[in-house]
Amino acid sequence: MLVDCTALPNANEIRYTIQIDAGQFSKGIFSYRRMMRVGGGGGGYPLSYNIYIDSAGTQIWGDGTQGTLIQSGIGNVVGEMIVYGRTPARQKVQPGTYADAVTVRLDF
Repeated sequence: MLVDCTALPNANEIRYTIQIDAGQFSKGIFSYRRMMRVGGGGGGYPLSYNIYIDSAGTQIWGDGTQGTLIQSGIGNVVGEMIVYGRTPARQKVQPGTYADAVTVRLDF
């Protein structure tokens, strides 16, 4: 994800937060993020996944509720923010393309 929040000259440093919602198919529950098979089919089995702040996959990136964390900081932010994702192994799904839609919110 590319982010660019640069303070104007002589301005105070920027305070920012970055949140990611639970996704289109999660029913609002962050630990239940799901992708559905594109084009239907697949027996109705969703593909579980999650989005993390850390590479170890221990800190779910969310909106600060339900035990999730948000990215925050002070200062100019220009460049890429690393987003980690993981799908658990051995899920009962059909081969195919799976997708979800999440909303990223940047406040500054």
